[in-house]
Amino acid sequence: MVEDIAHAQEEGNEKNYYLGILVVHEKTENGKTVYETIDGQQRLTALFILLCVLKNEFGQEIDQEFKRDTLDFESRDISDRTLDVVFESKEGEWPEKELNVDITGAYKIIEKELKKPGTDINAFTEYLLDHVIMIRVPVPDDTDLNRYFEIMNSRGEQLEKHEILKAWMVKELKNGENGEKDKKEKRAFNRIWEACSDMNRYVQFGFTSEERNNIFGDNWNKFKPGKFDDIKKLLVEKNKDSDDGDKELPPKKELTIEDIIKPSGKDFGGDTEGKSGQEKPDRFISPIDFPNFLLHVLKVIEPESNKNEKIPLDDKKLLDIFSQYLKNDGDEAKAKAKAKAFVKKFACELLRLRFLFDQYILKREYTNNKDGWSLKKPKKGEKSSYYYVNTFGQEEDDNGINKKLLMLLSMFHVSFPARTYKYWLFATLRFLREKLKESKNTEEGENIVDPKQYREFLEFLADAFLCCRFLAKTPDEYESIIKEMKKNGWKRQDCPEIDEGRLNQGTDVENFIFNYLDYLLWKDWDNLEGLDEKIKNNFEFTFRSSVEHFYPRNPIDGNKLEDDNDIVNNFGNLCLVTRSRNSQVSNHMPGTKKDLYREIQERDKKSISLKLEIMLSRLEKEKDWGKKQIIEHRKNMRKKLTCRCNKVASEHNCIDP
Repeated sequence: MVEDIAHAQEEGNEKNYYLGILVVHEKTENGKTVYETIDGQQRLTALFILLCVLKNEFGQEIDQEFKRDTLDFESRDISDRTLDVVFESKEGEWPEKELNVDITGAYKIIEKELKKPGTDINAFTEYLLDHVIMIRVPVPDDTDLNRYFEIMNSRGEQLEKHEILKAWMVKELKNGENGEKDKKEKRAFNRIWEACSDMNRYVQFGFTSEERNNIFGDNWNKFKPGKFDDIKKLLVEKNKDSDDGDKELPPKKELTIEDIIKPSGKDFGGDTEGKSGQEKPDRFISPIDFPNFLLHVLKVIEPESNKNEKIPLDDKKLLDIFSQYLKNDGDEAKAKAKAKAFVKKFACELLRLRFLFDQYILKREYTNNKDGWSLKKPKKGEKSSYYYVNTFGQEEDDNGINKKLLMLLSMFHVSFPARTYKYWLFATLRFLREKLKESKNTEEGENIVDPKQYREFLEFLADAFLCCRFLAKTPDEYESIIKEMKKNGWKRQDCPEIDEGRLNQGTDVENFIFNYLDYLLWKDWDNLEGLDEKIKNNFEFTFRSSVEHFYPRNPIDGNKLEDDNDIVNNFGNLCLVTRSRNSQVSNHMPGTKKDLYREIQERDKKSISLKLEIMLSRLEKEKDWGKKQIIEHRKNMRKKLTCRCNKVASEHNCIDP
């Protein structure tokens, strides 16, 4: 919500931004009008928290009618008590008592978002108060509220934006003179779109077995077509027995209610996995959804220009962005021909990039009652069976190149959970597309990119984000960083002047810095003294989003450190944890935190940040965590990070040979 409002404010202060509809039941209590929220509670709560952050953390003047009783939760004592706290006090002044972690977590996320470089708080607040609108719709007094709520939550769905976009594009394929040709192009486009739109299924399974072999090769790991017309021939022209030249997937049988609710292990194209054939449809979960992927494709294929840089990865603007490529201005015939050519090119690139995405970008895999990050590709077995293998390396190699790539990819993914900021994915898809173009002579069974080269690219990209944005005195935009890397053959540019003070900003230190440091520690774990290798083997990147002071800012016992503010906010005293863990131990002393973290580790069998692991180990060894330990830990961690900011990292032994 904050990002969307900020974008709307940057586009023009005179344009209103609509948060949506707030459905309420109006009633009177003690002579006062009260609105009971039926639909829109989450948006209303988020707006309340946002106003609290602006008031408390940035000293903004909010309307005098904004009071604590503006919002209350009925029969939710903890939530109400938490609203008391966030309304009255800054984050660092919150008392040590049970609070709603969703509310306090939202407060911290909003605060961090508003503190990003370039944010004009005064302009943001003015736009929020004057131009952000939520439409309040009261229901009639005699409404059965329980029945109304049930209807609200079971209503039919409207067309999604990407479904509207598909209709626009199909329309452009009807503009030719040859009706039969247009019909085949339309059907080919539809087959491509439908195969690509299910992001949780490998794209190969959107086609029949014969089509897979024709498009992706005998082992399903090549992309053979060069352009849209090649794909059209493979999909709708090869089957001469069909009256209309189209080769459809096997017809779907009509399903009973029992068929619908019982689990199915069959793949869309009728193949089975291994011997069991019991793959769940949602075994693999994509890191992004289809509308966002469409924007990535457009951004990758658009030549580097001002137009490319104006393509945001924000699917709320999907139709506005694509309309620029389909609009009819000037000569109508030329405009139609141009739009049709764009649609055909886009369809081909959509399938090409979806193939690369499935082969070389991580997914979340759920199998055998376990889940974890995976970097796999489907492989054809005997007859019509298939199974999954690591994209690179042997299955049993837990420390091989596939694992290193998976760690890098998951590090990026959890560092940028918002889809609108996944510029690392845009850069990676562009890199992979270039490698595909260079790999025309790749043999069956080979990958289009060398795994060591792929790892080097991802590490250079991480270096560039670290040194040119998150630690730079004058941060570069993601767009310019990626553009410069591409120009340099996907090597990062010279490092700008570093501001090491950005490491000592307390909870304002970026999550990416902690996550990339954890990757560097993981990679070099064998060279760190006194640390169990099991810790490395069990470590996994997760969505840790809360920066914690290990020695608290407001200790329970009141025993603050010497030079408190500088030392407590020092990078050596900071760690990245989950929001729930932060709320559990916030103001406790380091020794108590250590015991609680170890207890959680043992109970939940989940890893913690490797930086935090080193801090806990040092506390256990030295029986103390104070100014000396903080300064020395910062020195060691700083060396790990700033090593990456040298002109050529590989010259300083920062990248494995």
